[in-house]
Amino acid sequence: FADLKKLARKAFPSDTPKLTEQFQWGVDKPGDLESVLKRARIALASARLPANVAKLQQQTWVAADTVRFAEAIEAAAAAEKSPAQWQASPAATDARHALANEFFANIAKIRAAVDTRFPADDGANAAIRAEFRMNVFPPPA
Repeated sequence: FADLKKLARKAFPSDTPKLTEQFQWGVDKPGDLESVLKRARIALASARLPANVAKLQQQTWVAADTVRFAEAIEAAAAAEKSPAQWQASPAATDARHALANEFFANIAKIRAAVDTRFPADDGANAAIRAEFRMNVFPPPA
């Protein structure tokens, strides 16, 4: 939803009424899921308007993006209708936490290996360190 709003801002930079009414630019309240879905559906309908399609495409928004956006809206709406399926048992939560901890530990091992093999103080290693996202992950606390 945010991507569409940003592209609409680029596509229609001086058309504040269109941005506000059709693409919900600057409209962030209320924040409950039903209200967010309502705004997303308004923006989706606007993205489908023939008058808007060409300008959005100039900003890299393509028909497939519209389809994915519609699917995401419907998936969120369906999830809201059946929240019980998203509620995990304590055991399932513990299992997910254990997997997340294992995942993070494995990332730490990879990072340690990269630091050993490609030290940060050697400028020639900058490209390979970038491939391992050494300056990006984990994000600063």
